[in-house]
Amino acid sequence: MPTNKIAQLRYRLIDQCLRGGRKTCTFEQLRRRISEKLQMDYSIPPNSDGLCVSERTLCADIAHMRLPWPEGFDAPIVRKNGRIWYSDPGYSIRNNPLTPDDMAAINHALQLLGQFAGLPHYAELARMAQRLSLHFHDLHDDNPSWPIIQLEKNEILKGIQHLKPLYHHVRQRQPLHLVYHPFNFEAPFTTLFHPHFLKEYNNRWYVVGWDQQEEALRNYALDRIIKFDPAPNTPYHQPNYNPARYYDPVVGVTLLDDVSPGEIRLRAQPTLAQYIKTKPIHPPQKVITSDNTGTTFALRLIPNYELESILLSHGEHLEVLSPDSLRQKIAARLSAAAAIY
Repeated sequence: MPTNKIAQLRYRLIDQCLRGGRKTCTFEQLRRRISEKLQMDYSIPPNSDGLCVSERTLCADIAHMRLPWPEGFDAPIVRKNGRIWYSDPGYSIRNNPLTPDDMAAINHALQLLGQFAGLPHYAELARMAQRLSLHFHDLHDDNPSWPIIQLEKNEILKGIQHLKPLYHHVRQRQPLHLVYHPFNFEAPFTTLFHPHFLKEYNNRWYVVGWDQQEEALRNYALDRIIKFDPAPNTPYHQPNYNPARYYDPVVGVTLLDDVSPGEIRLRAQPTLAQYIKTKPIHPPQKVITSDNTGTTFALRLIPNYELESILLSHGEHLEVLSPDSLRQKIAARLSAAAAIY
């Protein structure tokens, strides 16, 4: 757990012990209570004396809490005759409002998030910021009215309305009866689906999970989902893999069953090589050789449609050296493309 987060936990625990202005707590009792709570709830290991908070750390925490707001909490902590308490019985660090700078940071973050329509919790965050702004009548923002950071997005993305409900179904571990219509099917089909996580790639959103009918992991693009409804009384199929690392072996979202990653070697002309060095096709990416005629890159991936699309986008500036199967496939697609001109 990051150190600053542990410090925030200690401040909250100190506040809980001192709230109400009671003069019954000693410094050592305070240190013991905080240590016991951190060890029990957050598995913070103890020091040699059996406590995970030293006297020096607790003194530094108290000094920090006494600092004026917003650097500290402006806490009215009194330490006298072996006891420690708040001189103001109604004080709590929870009473401290956000500063104008805090409010401005929240507004800027919301402007950034607002570029992605349909993101879960955005509407709730915007309403919260609006309520908080009522406390800052004199808050003036001299920044430009246009977005300073502009992210890639699709304003008319189909299926984005599914993002929020699917997000909640994933959180609730709720199996679904999902109706899906692939582009190459004449009619939609229905499957029993256990959503594990949501993935965005190239301005499209996908829900990834266990397809009970196929007994396999599948991803379904939100723009092709017709509808979905909870499947009551159906046990949820827990992920038996790490969702955060699931797509590590590929570019994009197409992950073929029972195919292992292999080395792919590419030769880029000098100008393109600089772009690939500064924006890798996929991490980790290695430079094998580099000279004034070009650069050879090595990647360890499972070839798929998305990787082919990236390689084809570089046209005559990029050559696939190996594996031969991928080299022949790219050559065939380039020939087919040239044939229509």
